[in-house]
Amino acid sequence: MIQANAPGQFTAQVQAFNGTALLGTFTVLSNPAGDATYIGVQDQSGANITKVVFSTTTCAPTDSSSCTDFAIDTVNGVEVAPATA
Repeated sequence: MIQANAPGQFTAQVQAFNGTALLGTFTVLSNPAGDATYIGVQDQSGANITKVVFSTTTCAPTDSSSCTDFAIDTVNGVEVAPATA
């Protein structure tokens, strides 16, 4: 679950990487009130995701100051191979 710092609609984004290679970028639009929304990614081809980056874009109000902060409630991951910090 992700939520922008200001009330109003926002777009949440998650990018998945395998090392430095971008595997994909996925976005979801919140409801008009800007309530927290679920965003995630699943790799069904194997243990290829080594990093995910969460962000918010196009937040209300429309100035860029409203996309500077966001909150993430819970991040769940399934580890198939040993993790590297």
